[in-house]
Amino acid sequence: MEKKNWNSLKLILNNMKNLSELKLKDLNDQIEEFKDKLLSKAFSIKEYIEYLNEKYNYPVEIYEHANIEYKGERLPERPVLVLSGGGARGMAHAGVFKVLNDLKINPVAIIGTSIGAVAGSLIADGKTAIDIYDIMYINEDMFKTLKWTNPLVRKKVKDKLTKFLKKHIDAHNFEELKIPLYINSADLKTCNRIIFKSGELVSAVVGSAAIPFMIESVKRDNFLLTDGGVLDNFCVDIAHNIDNDGIIIIDVSGSTDQTSSVLRDHRLLQFSKDIIETSKSFGQRILPIESEKDVYSFINNIFYMLKLRGGLAPTLKGGEILITPNLNGMKVFDFDRRDFAYQKGIEAAKSVFKKFL
Repeated sequence: MEKKNWNSLKLILNNMKNLSELKLKDLNDQIEEFKDKLLSKAFSIKEYIEYLNEKYNYPVEIYEHANIEYKGERLPERPVLVLSGGGARGMAHAGVFKVLNDLKINPVAIIGTSIGAVAGSLIADGKTAIDIYDIMYINEDMFKTLKWTNPLVRKKVKDKLTKFLKKHIDAHNFEELKIPLYINSADLKTCNRIIFKSGELVSAVVGSAAIPFMIESVKRDNFLLTDGGVLDNFCVDIAHNIDNDGIIIIDVSGSTDQTSSVLRDHRLLQFSKDIIETSKSFGQRILPIESEKDVYSFINNIFYMLKLRGGLAPTLKGGEILITPNLNGMKVFDFDRRDFAYQKGIEAAKSVFKKFL
C-alpha cells in the first residue's frame, strides 16, 4: 500500500475514533478492534508490524549497571537461581554458575526463561558449568542455525532444539530432575504467562525458548507457547514464593551500556528490538504459525505482550543478588561468541562475590 493511501486510511479511522468519543465507550472499543482488523487486511505484514510498533509506542530507558558487591556475612546456602532470557548471551549463565560451583552455592530451585530455561534445565539435571560449556561447544553448529537466516526453517530449528535437549538431559519429566525447576513461557492465545513445574520437560523448555518468528511455537495442553521473555523475563515473584535464604538473579538480557535492570524494567529489551527489526526486513516472508490467516493475530499478540512487559516488571523486595554480565556489543544471535559470554559471566560473578574468593 502506498504511503499516501496508508496515511489517508489512518486519518479516516482516527476521525471515526474521535467521533466515537462523543458516544459510548464500547463503541470506541469496537472501532479500535475494527481498525486493527481493517489494517491487517489492507497492509502487508511488514507494514502491519510498523503500524503496531507505532501503536504500542515502546518506552526505552537506560539504567546503571547492576553488579553490586555482596556484603552479606555468609553466602546463601539455599538460594533460588533466576536465569533470564537473552539469546546467545545466555552462555554467560554457565560462567556465573561456574563461580557458584566453586563457592559451593547450591540452588534450592531454578527459574528459567528462554535461553535461561535451556541452561536451567541442564543445571537442574545435574550438569556442572563445565558440562554445559562442553555441551554448547560440541553443538555449536546447531546453535548457529538459531542465527536468523531464513524464517522458513523455524520448524527445523524447533526440532533441532528438541533433539538437542533430549540428547543431553537425562530427565524426561520435571519430577526426575535433581533440582526443582520452574519454566516460564507465554501463551499466544491468551497473552498470559505460563509457568511449568511438573510433567513432561522438554516441550516446556522449547516453548520457553521459542523466539517469535524464528522458532515455531509449541503446542502443549491448550496453549500455544512462545518465548517467555516476551512477557516476563525474570519471574522474580515466583522466587519469593519458594522457601529460600537468598535469590540470585542472572540478567543476560542486555549490555551494560543499556542494562535492563529488574529493579525498574519499563523498556523493551534489546532482545525484542532485534526481533522487531529483523521481522521488518523479512516482511511478508514471515509465517509465524500454521496458516497465513493467523499471521496478523499472532503478530498483534506478540506486540501486545511486549507492551505488557512494562507493566509487569518485577518489584524487588530487597536483598536479592543481581548479577549482570558486561556483554557490550554482543547480540542475541551471536552464538559464535560463546567464549566471550562465558568469561563475562565468570567476571561478573567474581565481582559480586569477591569477598568470598
